[in-house]
Amino acid sequence: MSDNQFFNFVGRPSGALPDKGANQQEPAGEALHRWEYLEARAHSWRKQLFVKGTRIPASAVWLDMQTNALFLEEASENFELPVSAIEEIVIYCELNREFVAKEAEEERSFLEEQGVRVEPAAW
Repeated sequence: MSDNQFFNFVGRPSGALPDKGANQQEPAGEALHRWEYLEARAHSWRKQLFVKGTRIPASAVWLDMQTNALFLEEASENFELPVSAIEEIVIYCELNREFVAKEAEEERSFLEEQGVRVEPAAW
């Protein structure tokens, strides 16, 4: 997708986002984009967007696609979401690759502190 196509795809936010906190960086695209299938949710530390009407963070779908080498249609079937939702998730996560990786690392560190052994992600 070219820059021009992306900017034709963006709009104004559909609602207020949760307080990001002083140290939390806002993911790219949130302030400009009206996501059809993604929404902000109140969460104690996770700031990325979730699939609307679910408890599924966007990165869970995206990472599952990468881990299992899934095509859009396969992820659509697995998560029972329209292909257009999967496309939107991929766009969001690609725009926010560093942010998503940072949240994953924070979660990994927390789990390790709790004694849970976690294998490193293949970014």
